[in-house]
Amino acid sequence: MSAAGLTRLAALQTAPSLETARNDARSQLSSSLPTPLVPSQLGEHLARLLEQQRTQATRLEGELAVSREKGDQLLSEARDRVKQVRERTERLKVGHAETDQGLRAARDKLVSDLEAKDEGADGLTLRERLVVLSQRRKELEAAKKWFGAIVKAEDLGMTVLRSLDTGSLPQAFRAYVSLVEYIKTVHQASESTKAAMPNGAAGMVALTSHLVGMANSVWNSLVRVLSSRLLSKLESLGWPQPFAEPLDPYEDPRVAEFQTAFVDLLTLEHLQANNPIPGPSKRAVPASSKPKPLLALGPLVHPLLLRFKWHFEGDRGTNRIDKPEYPLSHVLNLLTAHERFLSEDIQFLLDSNGFDHIDAVNEFTSLLLPPLASRLRHHLPQLLTMPPILAHTVYQVVEFDQQLRSRGYRPRTWPTVLPEGEEPEEEEGEWEGLSETILARQEWFERWLDGEREYAWHIVSEEDYDADARGSGTRPTNSALRVKELAEQLAGSYAARITSSLDAFESLSFGILPGALGQTTAATAGVGGVVRLVRAGVSARWMSEKCAEWGEDAFFLTLYDYLSSSASTPGKLDRGLQDAADDVLDNSEGTVFDREHKVFENLADRSEELIVRHCAREVSNELKPYYSKRWEEVAEEDATDRSLSPELIAPLSLLSSLLSTLVQSFPPATRTTLYRRIAGLVSQSLYDRLLVSHGWTESSAQQLQYDLENGFLVAVKEAGLPQRGIMRGWEVARGGATVLALPSQASQQGGYVPGGDWTFSRVMQVAFDDSVTEEEGGKFAEMMDDLGVGEALTKSEVQSLLRRRPECWSRSSACRPSWPLVALVALLSLFCSRPLHSSAFAGHLGKPPAQDALPPAYRDPEGYLNDPRFHRTTTYRPSYSSSSSPPHTVSFAVAGSPSADAPTVVWLNGMGGHRLAAVLLDGLFATKGVRLVTLDRPSGGKSTPVPLADRVQASHEAFLAILAELDIKRFSILSHSNGLIYTLFTLLNLPSDLTVLSWTLSSPYVPPWLSGSQLLSLARWVPSPLTSRLGTLLGGLQKVAEPVMRSAGWSSGVVKDWSSAFVSMGTSVPSEPAAAGQAPNGNGTGEVDESQIEPELLPPPKQLAGFRRLNARRPPHKKLFGGEFIPPGMFNEGMKMAVSEGLDAMGLEAMVCLRQGDGARWGWGEPEEGASEVREEVEAKLYERGFAALKAQLTKTGRQVEMSVWYGEDDALVPAKGRVYLRGLLVDSLGMMEADRWKEIEDAGHDHTLGLSCVMEPLLDDVVRVHQRA
Repeated sequence: MSAAGLTRLAALQTAPSLETARNDARSQLSSSLPTPLVPSQLGEHLARLLEQQRTQATRLEGELAVSREKGDQLLSEARDRVKQVRERTERLKVGHAETDQGLRAARDKLVSDLEAKDEGADGLTLRERLVVLSQRRKELEAAKKWFGAIVKAEDLGMTVLRSLDTGSLPQAFRAYVSLVEYIKTVHQASESTKAAMPNGAAGMVALTSHLVGMANSVWNSLVRVLSSRLLSKLESLGWPQPFAEPLDPYEDPRVAEFQTAFVDLLTLEHLQANNPIPGPSKRAVPASSKPKPLLALGPLVHPLLLRFKWHFEGDRGTNRIDKPEYPLSHVLNLLTAHERFLSEDIQFLLDSNGFDHIDAVNEFTSLLLPPLASRLRHHLPQLLTMPPILAHTVYQVVEFDQQLRSRGYRPRTWPTVLPEGEEPEEEEGEWEGLSETILARQEWFERWLDGEREYAWHIVSEEDYDADARGSGTRPTNSALRVKELAEQLAGSYAARITSSLDAFESLSFGILPGALGQTTAATAGVGGVVRLVRAGVSARWMSEKCAEWGEDAFFLTLYDYLSSSASTPGKLDRGLQDAADDVLDNSEGTVFDREHKVFENLADRSEELIVRHCAREVSNELKPYYSKRWEEVAEEDATDRSLSPELIAPLSLLSSLLSTLVQSFPPATRTTLYRRIAGLVSQSLYDRLLVSHGWTESSAQQLQYDLENGFLVAVKEAGLPQRGIMRGWEVARGGATVLALPSQASQQGGYVPGGDWTFSRVMQVAFDDSVTEEEGGKFAEMMDDLGVGEALTKSEVQSLLRRRPECWSRSSACRPSWPLVALVALLSLFCSRPLHSSAFAGHLGKPPAQDALPPAYRDPEGYLNDPRFHRTTTYRPSYSSSSSPPHTVSFAVAGSPSADAPTVVWLNGMGGHRLAAVLLDGLFATKGVRLVTLDRPSGGKSTPVPLADRVQASHEAFLAILAELDIKRFSILSHSNGLIYTLFTLLNLPSDLTVLSWTLSSPYVPPWLSGSQLLSLARWVPSPLTSRLGTLLGGLQKVAEPVMRSAGWSSGVVKDWSSAFVSMGTSVPSEPAAAGQAPNGNGTGEVDESQIEPELLPPPKQLAGFRRLNARRPPHKKLFGGEFIPPGMFNEGMKMAVSEGLDAMGLEAMVCLRQGDGARWGWGEPEEGASEVREEVEAKLYERGFAALKAQLTKTGRQVEMSVWYGEDDALVPAKGRVYLRGLLVDSLGMMEADRWKEIEDAGHDHTLGLSCVMEPLLDDVVRVHQRA
């Protein structure tokens, strides 16, 4: 207790003071009495005060008693506590004294016994024993750390092995990296210890060596398991048998498994390079300068090496020391058989995974050579005793080396994995070859050389030489026979070798066999291919010239004259010489070597023809991006600001390299001829695939001119060709560009202008004037001369070029015949499927909303249309794109029920279908409790454009990305029109974790060759450039479409579809006809008739009331639902938003539907690879093959997809013939749906089905039913 507390306690215990009490009483009384004091009230006040004081006194006395009792208790407890403390203190004093006494005794004993030896402890003193124990403790601590490190490393190693057993490869890789990092830590500690204590680091070095051995063992297990896995996947494909066809992972899942296993080993290669094992190896071996072979190719070679050992290292007849060509030929045959697989499939995997600096064929070759070298070294001691066989062996090995060099083989001298940014450095000089195994050793080389000398001058024995019976009997030496063989090779074998080389190149590059197909292999592509042709051509040309030169030699001329005169004299020559003379004379025209001269000259001509075709083909292939450029979108710019199109950088670089090779290899006359022929083919390719296949503006054509003059011709100059005559060969392309770039108006700037005053309209007048002919000196010829085109283009070609300019279609009826416009209008009117248009946006529900509760779209149309639900996006990466390319975007809308558990319908709309169409079905789907998802296909809305050939595949992958984004596993599909194409592809490629419960086909598209639609048959004649620009042409043709169709006599269904899709385009309530005699804007009473007012101008409640009134008058099969949820004009506003995002997708959709353009394929129904069916046969069987494949897949997987079809009887896009065909296929032939699930609605067109209540309400009921059943 503090001092203040004690003082207060003492004050409270003292007796009370009387004086103090009196003073307190006076103060209390003074404060309690009222002022002024009234005597009559004093008694009353005092009595009350006295009573209060007595009460307070009684209370205080009670509190005092309690306080005293508690104080006594606390005092007693404090006294007890003090007593306990005193007793404990006494005990501690006693214990302290005893402890002090014991310590003093122990100290005295210890000091006295330090030097005393203990007989029971090996005679050591206590101090010595302590030192020994201290050292032992340190050793035990070191052993603990040593074994702890081993245990940790062993745990990591076991994690690697267990992960391999469970198939968790990433976890195994992570554990291995952790093991290597831990060994690095131990190694660094070892190095630090070595630096601090050079004599005390032996244990750490031993620990590091042991850990390195453990890591090597784990690494070997990784390699063994992954190699075994790769080999098993490869053997399941038939390895080591050659693969004639490219491996396709999409067709065979085993191929995908093999590629994954191969990539796993490549990843392991990267892992080892990035995480090297530090420290000394447990089994140190001298470091080799040769790089380690690629791990992933080891399993491929393993079965081949086993076969090699079985053939050439056992007791089989193929293992013969005198036949070294057996194993050598075996290896060459393996390389030839597997070259396609290695150079294409394996090289693709290497290039795609960061090993593009490794040549698969060369790496494979390097793995096959060690057994050959080992076999040579094994047999050499025995061969040294057999000089003829040794010489034969060396000859065969040298020839083998030469064949490998001709294949381009060079062993790799750089590491398997290169640091980032580092290029491989090749060693200078040629590969030494396998022959160095023998010839590099001086003793063996001299023995071989002595044997060759002896053999060369050895006269052939009579047994080995079959001399002519009429001969002199002279037997030659071996060297003489070799010279004779060389001469025979010159006459026949060399030419045959050049021929076979050209045959092989032509079959690989231009043939129709697998490996050709118009695609070059690595050995025949680009500059490498032209170099092979140049070598053959130059050799043949030089031999041709030499044969001609030899034929003019005096000796051979005399010999020819002698043979000519002697052969005509019977009996002058013996039979053998007579036959030889007849052979020479029959194939000669004056010299002995005429036949050989012609053979080599023909080979030279053939090689030059192949050079021309090869160069033109390679450049044209590189020009594909340039051909597919959107030329109609080239911006106008000043001529001084033009630059070369970036798509030309690669092709022009290739062109320059090819021509440079020709300049360096051929004499001027030959290279000039070759250049002009190549230029002519490239120029014609530009004309066929670019000039007449695209739409052009004046500006884009001027850009083309610029590219020709400053791109192609400059590239030719850079190749080293002379300036003179450089434009020869380009006449067609340059002339076509001149015609396309004609100015719309004559130049007002003065000065020289190519073509003078010839404008586009003037050239049109001449070109389309039937009275103007192409005769020399005529008006057309003069115009072409003025333009600088000359005779490069015919009149019909000029007309074709003029039609590429939009001005042609607006200025001359001759430029645009009636059928293309009619066909294009048909294409627009029938393909632009807006299923929810005019009448489709007003409907009927059994229970309409209350009159005082307007739908959200009526209350706030703009806010409703901009609801984020209708403007969602996600990303995906197409399977055909590289990992470095940016992800693609797909925009989509989610409408209807907001619940994620609601039945889901994915709507694959028709051509022109936009995600905002979901706005029109939102209310109905929400009422039915169904969720709706729809998307913009590539180029539509905010979705990323893709090439035409990848459109169907990319749409499918975008579809899957949306399902993943929304976590949808079970759903139904609603397809409209050509949405069938995409739906069928999706169902045929549906992942196993997704389930489609039903498929509703609304107005399913049937192509014109199956439906007999005359309109679509005409549309197929529309040029591809116009079809691809369908979205751009849409607005302009809207105004003329309906009159043209009516004048053509087409059905009312067509006109109805057109008007509903492009005239109304909304939910406007049809106005009621005015009564007879009534003013158009009145009701006869002077008041305004609301039925004559545009619905958009009425208040929302009256809009809804008007819709319901008109809808009630419709028959059941015409009742609509859209106006119950969507106000008039909403669709028009949505269309404006869709148009602002772009209409490019419409043209691409049309090309897919009509299968126009390169790659416009559907991904299903195509014939087998290598089938010889023509296009008409293929297209006739598309639907049959596609739906049959779907049925087979559903049967195989046990899935059930409930199908139903809804058509309009007035569908002009799919006439009766097409509907009968599809019904017969799905219902009668394949039995994929019941007959009662096929519905046709009277008075309905192609795009009306999804707007009718009689279609949509049963459709949604079916969706709910199948989802509840599932």
